Parts: sequence; structure tokens; C-alpha cells
Amino acid sequence: MSGPGIHDGAAWRRFLWLFLRSRFMLPVCAGIVAVVGLITLWAWGTTPVIADGPNAIDRAIVQRNLITGITAVAASALALTLRSPWPEMDDAAGPTVRRIRFVAFLIATILIAGIMAALGTRWDTPGAGAMLARGFLGWLGIALIGRQVLGEGRGWWIGFAWAGLAIVAGDTWRIHYPPWAWSAQDATSVLAWVVAIMAFVGGMAILARSAMGLHDQ
Repeated sequence: MSGPGIHDGAAWRRFLWLFLRSRFMLPVCAGIVAVVGLITLWAWGTTPVIADGPNAIDRAIVQRNLITGITAVAASALALTLRSPWPEMDDAAGPTVRRIRFVAFLIATILIAGIMAALGTRWDTPGAGAMLARGFLGWLGIALIGRQVLGEGRGWWIGFAWAGLAIVAGDTWRIHYPPWAWSAQDATSVLAWVVAIMAFVGGMAILARSAMGLHDQ
């Protein structure tokens, strides 16, 4: 049910301005952070290989950890943009606001995933672009599910703990526990894609249900 005055021209323009200022700019900022971070990581990917000596670097393992970390951070940042500074205004405006928020969120998701996939092609890890896009979508779904379970502003806890464990455990965890180390798997890993897609679809389904107002029924 629409709130009072939502169809009035002046009220609608004021609301739209508030919406764009409070919501749409946040996904844009999240995208900028992701771009800057990925450009920095791309610079790392173009540095000379250190194959031997006391400071030998296993570039594949380091880049897998970077993929896990940057995608978890970007996904959590985007999920946090759903936190509303004016929940009363959202509720009064009804489903119109929730649907606009959902569409804006979906657009930001597609843009950031596309940027990650494009920049990942410059890495020397095979399939890095697909791994970055997969990681972002999967962690985003986990953040949205966590938001539903833990409450507003705390959904990122689960993803950060999970990604942190994957990074600390290292390559051994990736080999012996593939379902739990899905974000560090090869781009061709079917299991990793299944986990990521299931998480993403589950999280977006929860968000879509809220956008359609079904949580009120």
C-alpha cells in the first residue's frame, strides 16, 4: 500500500532525490572501491615472478587468496548498502520503494561482477576473471542470507569469517575440502560454481521476496 502523498509530483521528486542520494550512490561507491582494488591487484599480477630463493612466492596461491579476499569485501560492501537510514519512510512508501531498491541493487551487482570479470582477464592465473565474478556473486548471496539470519548490518560476518578461514587455511584446505574452499577453486570447478550459484540465488530470492512485500504477509 502506497504511503500518503507518494503519487504527488513534488513529494515523488523529493523522495527520488533522497533515494538516489542515500542508496544509489552507495553501490556506485562500492563499485569504485572494487575497481581501485582490482587495479591494484592487477598491478601485482604484472610484477616479475619470484620462483626461487628464500623469499619464493607461489603466485597462484597468493592470487587465489586475493580473489577470495577482494570478492568477500566487495560483496559485503554492496550488501551493507541495503541498510536503510529511513526505514519509516521506506515502510510508508510501500512496495514502490522496495522494488526500486531491488532494481538498483541488481544493476549494481551486474556492473561490479562485470568489472571484476573484465579486470581478471589481466591476471596470470587462468580463469581469474571467472573466479572473481563467481566469488563476488557467491559472497553476495552469503551476505544476503546472513543479513536475514543475523539482522541488518551484520550479514557480512558470515562471509568474512568463511573467507578468512579459507585464506588462513591455505591451499591444503582447497584441495582436501573443496565445498568449503569454493572461492579458491579453479574457474572450471563445477562444485565451486554450484555452491556460488546456490548462495547467490538463495540470497537474491530473500531480497526479492522482501522487495515484493511478501514478508509482510
